[in-house]
Amino acid sequence: MPQSLIEALSRGKIVVASANLGNRDLITDGKNGFLFQIGNERDLANKIQLALNPGNKMKIEAKKSVEQFRWDKIIKKIEKVVK
Repeated sequence: MPQSLIEALSRGKIVVASANLGNRDLITDGKNGFLFQIGNERDLANKIQLALNPGNKMKIEAKKSVEQFRWDKIIKKIEKVVK
């Protein structure tokens, strides 16, 4: 799980990342960030261009999409397993 992406999304940052397995678990292309095809420079350039002009809705979606990874929620889940 790419922690740096979780942190960026939690701060409402628009993320552009390669479409690998870990990133696809966090990012829905065009909804809470952008995914580009690995090895496709043109796709990367297009996604960067899109990220430069996102609406506020995408920033809100970015924050909401990683809500489940907040430390207080993770700690509660761990405590349930350990008890």
